[in-house]
Amino acid sequence: MKKSSIVLRVGARNSRLSLLQSEKGLFRLKEELSIDSAFPASFRLLGFSSPGDRDKQMDLHNSPEDFFTRDLDNALLDGTLDAAIHSAKDLPENCPDGIDWFWLPWRADPRDVLVAPLGKAVPLKGTVGVSSQRRGDYCRNFHPGLKQKVLRGTMEERLEQLDRGDFDVIVTAAAAMERLGWENRITAYIDEQYLAVPEGQGYLALTFRQGDARFESIRSLFTKSVRFVGAGPGRAGLCSVEGLDDIRHCDICFYDALMDQSLTDHCKNAVYTGKRSHLHSHQQEEISRMILDAARQGKKVVRLKGGDPGIFGRLKEETDLLDAHGLPYRVLPGISSMSAATTGTGMLLTKRGSHRGFTAMTPRIAGGGSTSAGADIRVALPIVLFMSIKGAAPVLQELQSEGWSVNEPAAAVFDAGSESPLILRSTLGALAGELEALDSSSPGLIIIGEAAADSFGSWGALKGERVLLTSSETLISVAREKVIDLGGHPLVHPLITLTSTKAELDDVCDFDWICLTSPSSARFFLAELKAQSVDIRSLPSMMVCGRRTAAPLEEAGIFPDICPEKNFSAKGMLEEVKKRNLGNARILKLSSDRGGQKLADDLKSLGLKLTDRVLYRNNNREGGTLPSFDSIVFTSSSGVFSFIEQYGVDALDGHNIAVIGQPTAESLSSRGIKDYVISRDATVQSAVEALALARVHRALEL
Repeated sequence: MKKSSIVLRVGARNSRLSLLQSEKGLFRLKEELSIDSAFPASFRLLGFSSPGDRDKQMDLHNSPEDFFTRDLDNALLDGTLDAAIHSAKDLPENCPDGIDWFWLPWRADPRDVLVAPLGKAVPLKGTVGVSSQRRGDYCRNFHPGLKQKVLRGTMEERLEQLDRGDFDVIVTAAAAMERLGWENRITAYIDEQYLAVPEGQGYLALTFRQGDARFESIRSLFTKSVRFVGAGPGRAGLCSVEGLDDIRHCDICFYDALMDQSLTDHCKNAVYTGKRSHLHSHQQEEISRMILDAARQGKKVVRLKGGDPGIFGRLKEETDLLDAHGLPYRVLPGISSMSAATTGTGMLLTKRGSHRGFTAMTPRIAGGGSTSAGADIRVALPIVLFMSIKGAAPVLQELQSEGWSVNEPAAAVFDAGSESPLILRSTLGALAGELEALDSSSPGLIIIGEAAADSFGSWGALKGERVLLTSSETLISVAREKVIDLGGHPLVHPLITLTSTKAELDDVCDFDWICLTSPSSARFFLAELKAQSVDIRSLPSMMVCGRRTAAPLEEAGIFPDICPEKNFSAKGMLEEVKKRNLGNARILKLSSDRGGQKLADDLKSLGLKLTDRVLYRNNNREGGTLPSFDSIVFTSSSGVFSFIEQYGVDALDGHNIAVIGQPTAESLSSRGIKDYVISRDATVQSAVEALALARVHRALEL
């Protein structure tokens, strides 16, 4: 194993709980960041005091925001530390300038608990120790017979105060008790419906100096691209299909006033941030900060804006803050209110033989107020030309003769809105020649003005890499979502198609177990049950290889009896089977024609009576022209063979490759390709994560 060459100094509060939870958190972080047990850095944990540790008399209700973080913040800013680790709930609402952060994704039990002396129940009367207004309000409402006193000190000191009789019961966090191994001291857990917990309770947060590329790289594996979605104007039906899908799958949605509010019915947590006239629910700076903070917490964030977010939508102000912190985002254009007010009403802005263009602007200026909409203002606005590039040169020359500078930014965009748009950036003086060199008559859009110099940042673990996804269509949507989450551009290019064999299932009830080894096998199984009118109530027990295989079954009301909690693969399922005494049970294994023989042999070696039946077939699919790509994901050997058959081995030279499983890896090795990464789990998400992790390793080794 390669020795870590970089030592990262990480600080934590100098209490037993803080050092213990920090040590465990860093150990797990290094595990997640390792490839083949190797990680190009090591963590050195250092203990620090804080004002909250030194001053144990101050009521925490009145303490400053940085009461438990100040010394660690200062050590970060002066370079003594590279990072600091905290209980996420202890972070101030606004960290000092120059300090960035993110939450680690693992959460301990977030609930609060009541702790009484050993062997005693929670009393009806007596004294309760509380350390926050939230916990005090709970005790006032649900334990009115208890007199409240301020509880301070380390966890050891708090239990000592309880046991010596200073309190009859105390309220504290379940996570703290469990991390210290004191679960046996918990008298009662408090349900969250009675005592809501802070968002950060149970999480750990890592702080670091803003702009530190090492920790931005580490963070990029645990944050997801913010989706800016154009909701369209007026009614929900004008929101795009992809935008609606993002809304359905987000963790939190910040939405505006000028849109159909019913769109938010599709998301689990909607936060209104609308601004109408002088009635602002939040100021713009606050909205941008809310988006940033939710992203740093690891949430999947949607910013839902009325109309098109890039047309008078203050989009740039919100993306600028994400750019400043190196966090990824993706923008989905929407139907503008301008289109609805014109195309939607018959007042067409363009009409052949009459008007060939239009001006769109607002007299409003930043900070409020308005300005002129005169000719001198209009003439300086960006210009967008819809045309074939063959006719561009005379028009561009004419603009120069009217006084536009030859150095004015200019760009041409082809296949706008596709997965692989071609963008040519240049200047007004040089663009015509560069377009001519393309040797194409394709139509495109030409943009002239300051806007042509702008672009969105490439952040996240994948930093804008174009990732070619070659799996069957059943896996593509999941893979695509993961690529976007990690800051990449997915290129959907399926090289495999799956077709049902219409396998007979009329004897399915004669077996003791059904074995399904992939999400595709689960979907084909359900389709055949319906087609053959099989009553699911009569099905035998089910074994599956992981959660994604279990998911479509559970949606149909079928809950597998064997499903590995980790190591989602045939091997993981086999380990679960070995833990049970299935005797000589009859197993019906349903899989693809390329499922391999190993699992069947392994099950037979356990004394099980196996019937192996082909449920669906893998067929090569013509991929057409190979798009330009940076990385590629193969989910099966058949995908590798299909790619090489169509494009040749050389087409993989110089590209990052991720594969699922050893058989897929061996299919590459057999063709002389040795440079690839293998996913930890047998899932397409894990394969994309393997690409991202390899990129982070390369960044840390620089």
